[in-house]
Amino acid sequence: GKAAEIHRHLLPLVNALFVVSNPTPVKYAVNQVGFNVGKPRLPLIEPDEKTAALIRDPLTDSRIDLPV
Repeated sequence: GKAAEIHRHLLPLVNALFVVSNPTPVKYAVNQVGFNVGKPRLPLIEPDEKTAALIRDPLTDSRIDLPV
């Protein structure tokens, strides 16, 4: 059904948000779609370029349109 279709569409993004086990990927993604939630606080750091690409690519592919 429609729910399964949406689930399959968003699954790559959901998997990317858990590429590391802390809130860093979620903060990065939320900042990327236009919400200024700032950088992670130490001892957490922003994702390196490889990790950022793992998040950014499915985020772009998902075409999420959020009103900012």
